[in-house]
Amino acid sequence: MRVERYTVYRIVPIESNIKVGDNVYPKDCRIDSEYKQKIENVLETVRPSRYPQRYKCLFVCYSKDNVYEWAYIKYGRKNTTYKLLTLEVSGELFWFMSDCYNLLGDKFTQEQLNKACTNYWNSMIENKNDLKLDKGYEGLFVGDAVVKGIEYKNYVNGESRDDV
Repeated sequence: MRVERYTVYRIVPIESNIKVGDNVYPKDCRIDSEYKQKIENVLETVRPSRYPQRYKCLFVCYSKDNVYEWAYIKYGRKNTTYKLLTLEVSGELFWFMSDCYNLLGDKFTQEQLNKACTNYWNSMIENKNDLKLDKGYEGLFVGDAVVKGIEYKNYVNGESRDDV
């Protein structure tokens, strides 16, 4: 869907030198495991042409309330501090149910992997009102993204903790 001046969120490592007013761009994701690279390869193989390539997108979340899930996906159970960026975006934004991606196990057959990745692309949500906190959604964004705010978050023992 096309959006103008739309608010979304993104987490970045604490050591990133991003400041309010900066533009944020997608960077080639460093895939840290052979298994995750395999999933990305299948996602690209089964990607419908109407959707952008994932590596060309900025990954965003729709609410501060679902940042916990993003932190878990990105950092696992590591204790860490990260920056939560509030972004104002204008461009093309697609919401997908990331559970299709996250629920894949390393014991999946190639057929199961293909089906799960196809389900990921078929899970696209058009309306932000259909996004639910109890489900995992990720936004794939292509366009201009400007940092409007930065918060420092703590992630301790697998939980987001602002009071630490």
